[in-house]
Amino acid sequence: MKKFLSIIRKHGYLALFRRILSKINRLITENIEFLGDFFKNTYITKDFENISSINQIINKNVLLRRYNIPNAVIENYLSHEFDLLGSGWVRVFHGMRARGIDGYKFDTKNTSRPDKMGSWLSEKINKPNFKRASKIWRLIESDYEAIDWQIDFKSGFRWSEKTWFKHILIGHQKGADVKVPWELSRMQHLPQMALKYISCDEQPEIQKVLLSEFRNQILDFIATNPPKYGVNWACPMDVSIRASNWLIAYDLFKSSGVDFDSQFSETFTESIVNHGRHIVSNLEWHNGKRANHYLANIAGLAFIAAYLPSNKEFDSWAAFSIQEMISEVEYQFYPDGSNFEGSTAYHRLSTEMVIFSTAILLGLSKERQEALKKNDFLSLSPGKSKPNLKSRQLKFFKLPKINNDGFNTSPFPEWYFERIERMIEFIIDIRKPNGNIPLIGDNDSGRFFKLNPEYQPTKAKLAEKTFTNLEGHDQPPDKENFFEDQLNCDHIVSAGYALFKREDYFNCISEGKSITESADYILLRALLGEVVIKPQREKYKPSNIFSDKPCLRIFRAYLSELGQDNDAILVHEFKSNSSISNQNMNLKAYPNFGLFIFKSEKFYLAVRCWSGDKPFHSGHMHYDQLTIELMIDGKELISDKGSYVYTPLLEEYWKYRSAEAHFTPYLSEDYESEIINEPFSNISLMPLEPSYFGKYGFLSLNVNNNPDSYYLIHIDKKKVKIYSYGFKREQYLPLSDVSRTLGYGVFSA
Repeated sequence: MKKFLSIIRKHGYLALFRRILSKINRLITENIEFLGDFFKNTYITKDFENISSINQIINKNVLLRRYNIPNAVIENYLSHEFDLLGSGWVRVFHGMRARGIDGYKFDTKNTSRPDKMGSWLSEKINKPNFKRASKIWRLIESDYEAIDWQIDFKSGFRWSEKTWFKHILIGHQKGADVKVPWELSRMQHLPQMALKYISCDEQPEIQKVLLSEFRNQILDFIATNPPKYGVNWACPMDVSIRASNWLIAYDLFKSSGVDFDSQFSETFTESIVNHGRHIVSNLEWHNGKRANHYLANIAGLAFIAAYLPSNKEFDSWAAFSIQEMISEVEYQFYPDGSNFEGSTAYHRLSTEMVIFSTAILLGLSKERQEALKKNDFLSLSPGKSKPNLKSRQLKFFKLPKINNDGFNTSPFPEWYFERIERMIEFIIDIRKPNGNIPLIGDNDSGRFFKLNPEYQPTKAKLAEKTFTNLEGHDQPPDKENFFEDQLNCDHIVSAGYALFKREDYFNCISEGKSITESADYILLRALLGEVVIKPQREKYKPSNIFSDKPCLRIFRAYLSELGQDNDAILVHEFKSNSSISNQNMNLKAYPNFGLFIFKSEKFYLAVRCWSGDKPFHSGHMHYDQLTIELMIDGKELISDKGSYVYTPLLEEYWKYRSAEAHFTPYLSEDYESEIINEPFSNISLMPLEPSYFGKYGFLSLNVNNNPDSYYLIHIDKKKVKIYSYGFKREQYLPLSDVSRTLGYGVFSA
């Protein structure tokens, strides 16, 4: 009822009627589709060639033999232990008991005992799919222990393999987090296992175990997750990411000389096609509204189409992914390279998807590109309210290569590559001195690939003290654990260097490690073949639009009045051991995104000042207008609190989105009230622009619907002072009961 009233208040009765009518129509359409799937086997029968390796140089690159992911992490994967979304390392199996989250703990009631013949699946798989599922299960080696892919192994809540994918309920049970099985089902650990296989080519026994585990886990998933059934088909984004990780891992094994048995190869190829058809039929485009999920759909189709043999259907997927990737890069990324969702973490994820899918499409053979030129999209059936596809041929452009050898055509225009360069520059420019990015907006720790995550070794006892989400984690206190650095983005810079070979990318992270030895760099180079793109622009030059003389005069005028105006509030004063103003300060302005950066070797200040530039997607934004992140002398003094979790604990999620959780002069009551129990509700920040942004500080005027109000940051020798006038909130310290999260579900003591 509250939602109905909110729609009426904002949009009127006609809008409410249209939404109700649309929902009724959707329910009718879905039930017709459900009945079509209910009585049939949803596994497909293969009538095309098996997938083959397209990767020709990865195994020849000796640098991969230095792959440095900790052995303990790989051993955990082999034992079916996973550390995802704040779970800590947990062994996942049928009948497991979860530790619970914030007092919520469910009895799984899953007493299944897998058997070699697959008879146990009769209780789990819908009848039309049981025969095929059990046949696939029998391909698994007898000593393999099944993984429970349907369980939220943090809370213990379990979804059913028999539930049709559009009937999966999300957020209906407090404490149950659908993102946990989704994250596990992305299977981003498989490429890590494949890379480890390559790096230990003189240890055949270890290689045998890794290869066997890869094969068994794939077959386990396919057998226990029939297409269109269960929680792991509910979100096409995760279907896309899973297929891409499967294909990269499969290719790494194949290009290393592995010859899979024909039954596995056929089953694997059939499932990849199932993934592709599921994505095409369920694109996350809703009447033109779309964001990172739709971008993931496109990226997934790019990988699937690139690996499958050329035919009318698969070529249409490739052509579609090219067309839509160009469109979405222009739509979802501003001209300055920043992402329209107002989240630094989602910028990272979306940039990954763009870079890797661009690379695999650029690496297509000349023959495949010629086939794509003739494609007309007519074999695509994305459904209603989806992209409006017309019969037309792809345009091809001159490829801006550094070398002129080989074929020189590209389906991507030159401006597209320039935009990618700017995306990477955004990551470089916002990096803190410790290498991490600031947290603006939501963070679900989402990645497209995790080829070589940055792991920090920590003893279990110390980890439990450091990460309060691990309280009660049952592990020997002296056991060495490895925890992923969730805010490190070096892999983006490495991937960018593989694509453009820009010297400033190389220098950005070259200290202490070689960028050309990173797994992301090596894999990108393998996918690209001989292609290296000529940079389309010089190194980013900071804008001086907010620091010219008129702006500086305004800033100085307000600064001079501070001592005379008793109503102006000195919110906080931060001190440094050395002169801040004399340091070699770099200023980076991203007005489209709404982020302004001051940085030097010992100083970092990020100011959030969102302008309201369109288009924007605010479902992952926070009430963080004029918040800051601050480091002085290498110490983090003010950091964003993050997001914690999404749907399982909506009240907590809302706390983390609220103004009170941020170092901002605003209060949540200053904004239009939203429906707290609706996840990812589109919030409405008050658009602002700097009146001054320069080496002396920052000023924004008319910040609270009051022509006399202002917000001023003064950088003065060894001090940073923050003043405000015209706000209700006088103390900016965030809520004391909101702990800082370092990633989704991960928070520090």
